[in-house]
Amino acid sequence: MDIDSYEERKVRWLPLSLFLGVIVLGLAVLIFKDDTDLRSPLEPNLGCLVMQDNGNYKDSINIIFLGTSYTNIDKFKKDSENMMNTFLSTEPYPSYKDRFNFFRIEEFGNYGCKYDDAVVCNPSMAQRESIKCPGHDYVIILTDYSNVKNFFRHLRSSAWLNVASLNVVDDPLVFPHEFAHIFADFADEYEFGGKIDWNAPNCDNEKLT
Repeated sequence: MDIDSYEERKVRWLPLSLFLGVIVLGLAVLIFKDDTDLRSPLEPNLGCLVMQDNGNYKDSINIIFLGTSYTNIDKFKKDSENMMNTFLSTEPYPSYKDRFNFFRIEEFGNYGCKYDDAVVCNPSMAQRESIKCPGHDYVIILTDYSNVKNFFRHLRSSAWLNVASLNVVDDPLVFPHEFAHIFADFADEYEFGGKIDWNAPNCDNEKLT
């Protein structure tokens, strides 16, 4: 009788066990699969404007400009064009001009930017907006500093993860500079002082301290 009861329980619980197994397997697939192609549009979606498009989004470097603190769309267009042109005229980038695609999103958003000594924006918030554009490898957030409080002191630009937050009051050369941080993990180079605590590829490892 005990054996029969055990077998009956096994049969009764078998459908539920299979059902739970399917759910667990499905969750594992969703978590671990590479869904980059699913998340990246094959063409610019509505709201993503092409600035320079060499195609081949998967094997190219795709850069998206976002704007914050702007009140004038024409100023954002001018600033983003100026940043792109400066970038593409600053070596080594001109030598690889055909490997870069540039886009901009002409709807200003809130990207969780903090303004202290530097402008630092939230990478995850920026990525959610940049999804409108193909690839969205690197996001460049332009801040119109004239519309930010505490404008009597200079606000530095910054780079964090794959996002550069740029103060457009800076020289446009700030873009290729900050891009080197997020693209190649370069460190700032100082004539004196400062400390580099990682193996930055542009620095002599024997002089990191």
